[in-house]
Amino acid sequence: KKAAAAAATAADSAAASAPTPPAAANASSGAAETPPPVASGAGGATATVTTDAAEAAAPMQEATHSFIGQTGATLVVEAGSLGDQSDYFLKDLKDCVIVVREVLSALKMENISGCSLYIGPVAGSLLVREVHNSDIFVCARQLRIHDSTECNWYVQMASGPIIEDCSGMRFAPYTLEYPDLPAQVERAALQSTVGSDWWRQVKDFKWHRAQASPNWSVLPEEKRGHRPAAAAAALVKNTAAAAQVADEGAEGGADGEDSEDEL
Repeated sequence: KKAAAAAATAADSAAASAPTPPAAANASSGAAETPPPVASGAGGATATVTTDAAEAAAPMQEATHSFIGQTGATLVVEAGSLGDQSDYFLKDLKDCVIVVREVLSALKMENISGCSLYIGPVAGSLLVREVHNSDIFVCARQLRIHDSTECNWYVQMASGPIIEDCSGMRFAPYTLEYPDLPAQVERAALQSTVGSDWWRQVKDFKWHRAQASPNWSVLPEEKRGHRPAAAAAALVKNTAAAAQVADEGAEGGADGEDSEDEL
């Protein structure tokens, strides 16, 4: 009996001194799993590196600046108004006019409907989710669009736009104009995008057939006549040829009305 007790004691001591397997150690100590890698973006901004599926499902994080929860508003960001941190978040906006005449380090857009957006250079990435029935002018390094429908995109990019789970995406070259824009494009290190055709090299990550994706198209030139909303007309201009024709037609109509009033 004494020999058996001594053997059992020795076995317990050996088990206690044996190293705990790594998985068990994590579970017992409550140690967190290794976080996903982080990549540095333009302007010192950081973004978690994720898979396409994870990016689409993950909630968007708040930014240093934001416009959130507005309906029928005119929202303007002027040059020099953001300070050192210039990342922006546009969320839950309906029937709004948004004008950004400043360089942004990054931009996120979520749940936007019936809006007109006139945006200057984005030195980093533009991540979009749930944008519908809107006109968007933007110059950016990268553009990714998720779960969006029926939008006209006037873009100037350093790579081809990416769409996922979208329909009715129409693309045209960036024809926005305002006084400080050329200098801002240079400041954002996006000079190489000027005159490029990346705007039309769209990739649909959810379309894997040989035929062209039906979820996006090139916006015909005659349909690029978007005129900035009245609230933005004094701040920005669309220089597309179709827009110029529309402007001339509107001016001619106004002159005709004046003539009738005089009579």
